[in-house]
Amino acid sequence: MKKYILDTNVFLRFILNDIPAQVKKAEDLFQKARNGKIEIIIPQIVIFEIQFVLYKYYELSKADTTLKIKAILSVEYFMIEAKDIFLKAIDYWVHNNISFPDSFLISFAENYQADLISFDQKMNKLKNEIKS
Repeated sequence: MKKYILDTNVFLRFILNDIPAQVKKAEDLFQKARNGKIEIIIPQIVIFEIQFVLYKYYELSKADTTLKIKAILSVEYFMIEAKDIFLKAIDYWVHNNISFPDSFLISFAENYQADLISFDQKMNKLKNEIKS
């Protein structure tokens, strides 16, 4: 089976539904993956970029950004790197005053049962609360 790694802009066009020709191409790729004709692999960096662009550039709320990311993470026919870590990281990001990458690092450390060392006080506070 042919494998594809899609750039962030493919997902953004689909989510934002703003450039019809590109939305159609994205939909066609997703349909092929749904039908088992191709495999779509999503590296971690793509999830980070989607979050950043939606939240910072398009100024979607945390709640709306979270819905969009969770929708992608829930697609069974996408192979998403660190999917479970992202799901927990989203929860940390939504409920705390911490950046999305920092929430991911906390979730990543938890997943690997590793100590996370940082000079970021917000991250350390949350990390310590979670350990308690």
